Amino acid sequence: MITKYIRCIYLIFASLSIVACTAKPDFYYADGKAGNYTDFNRQWLVINYWANWCKPCIEEIPELNKLHALSSENATARLKVIGIAFDKPIAAQLLQQRKQLGIEFAIIDQAPTTATTGIEIHQVYDYPYPSVLPTTVLINPRGRVHKVLTGPQTATTIQAVIDASNALESVVYNQP
Repeated sequence: MITKYIRCIYLIFASLSIVACTAKPDFYYADGKAGNYTDFNRQWLVINYWANWCKPCIEEIPELNKLHALSSENATARLKVIGIAFDKPIAAQLLQQRKQLGIEFAIIDQAPTTATTGIEIHQVYDYPYPSVLPTTVLINPRGRVHKVLTGPQTATTIQAVIDASNALESVVYNQP
C-alpha cells in the first residue's frame, strides 16, 4: 500500500516537472533567444517603443544605446533597456531594422505567434499600448510603472528620473 502511494506521488512530481520544462516562453528576443518577464524582476526596466519611420525615435536610439552601455558596464546598475518595434514586424524585418538603425540594446519580438504565451509586455506591467512615438516606459524594481515618457529622451533625462526615484525610496525606506 505504501509502495503504491510513493509511486503515485513520484508520478505526480514527474508529470509536474515535465509540464514545467515544456512551458512556453513569454516572448522571443529579436535574435531568437527565448525570454520570460520574470527575467526583469528586481531591476529598472526601460521599455522604449520605436518605429523605423519615426524620425524622433531614430534620433533617440544613440541615447538608449548609451544608457544600455552604461548599465552593461556597471554590474550594480540593475537596469535593462528593452526596445519594442511599434509596428510589430516579423523577425527578419526586425533584425534588419535593428541593424539599419544601429540598435545595441535588446529588442523583444512582439509579432503574434503561437510559440509564446501571447502576453505582451504592456499587459504584464498594466499600461496601455502607446499611441505616440517615441514612448519610453520606466518600470521600477518592484515591477510597477514609475513613469511614461513621451517624445525623444536622452540617457541623462532617463537616468535622472531613475536616480530621483532611487533617492526618494532610500529616504522613505531608511527612516528610523
